[in-house]
Amino acid sequence: MHVERNINLVYGGGSIGLMGLISQIVLDGRHHVLGVIPTTLMPRKITGESVGEVRAVLSMHQHKAEMYW
Repeated sequence: MHVERNINLVYGGGSIGLMGLISQIVLDGRHHVLGVIPTTLMPRKITGESVGEVRAVLSMHQHKAEMYW
């Protein structure tokens, strides 16, 4: 699987499952990956190395605002 378009990714910040797979493919395609994740979800959602840039936020309100980026 590879990235054919020049599209960057803003996503929920997890590094496992579908989000982890998609973010790694985009990053491997040399595109910018920004994961936005509330600090309360970090221990449950991020395992291992982070994919791309990860921005921790304090609330779901801030999470939604950052995702609109």
